[in-house]
Amino acid sequence: MRTKSESDFQALMDEEMDVEEMRDKLIRRYGKGKGFQLKSVPKLDHKQKIALVAIALVDFTSFCAMAILAPFYPSEASLKGVPTSVSGFVFSVYALVVFLASPLMGVVVTHVGPKFMLIVGVVLGGCCNILFG
Repeated sequence: MRTKSESDFQALMDEEMDVEEMRDKLIRRYGKGKGFQLKSVPKLDHKQKIALVAIALVDFTSFCAMAILAPFYPSEASLKGVPTSVSGFVFSVYALVVFLASPLMGVVVTHVGPKFMLIVGVVLGGCCNILFG
């Protein structure tokens, strides 16, 4: 069952009007402070802050590992006789593997747990970076 505000919004959606008209009607109907309020952000405890910083560092370093290749890899590869298309393939394979593995890993994470999955991913990514170097 819909609430009154959902029904009102659906009625506005059913009417034929442009975006500006709909925006004006919504603001007049709900006004500032009546229906569009942001909820407060919960406070994080010490353990949650450490986990957030750790995940941010892992994410930052994994993207740095990919981004650091861009300035020098194509020139080094061409010096060794590697075609430019193969250099581009090296960069695109990363995105392709992420795209293909994400749904599979989403299923696996429910069985092994997110903490274990993160640790295995960090170790595997680090080993691959070392092997690539």
